Amino acid sequence: MRQRLARTFTQNVIRDEDSVWFRVDGTQDAAPANAVQSARWLMLHDMEPAIHDHVLRVYQAEPLEPSQGSHALGIAYLNHTA
Repeated sequence: MRQRLARTFTQNVIRDEDSVWFRVDGTQDAAPANAVQSARWLMLHDMEPAIHDHVLRVYQAEPLEPSQGSHALGIAYLNHTA
């Protein structure tokens, strides 16, 4: 089951080199504040290492100033899975 969820990210959520789609079906633009929520997928990085690499590129592409707890949590996930 975890492998299928990881595949959903790599096949549907990744939009291009450093962005993601808003929805898991691969549709709707994600605003920067939403795009960084992709770090929540990092719990699956052991199934698919490309998830970590892509989420890191999303964070590097956005000049994010953490203003929400979920932004800080995403940064923590990235540090934990590095």
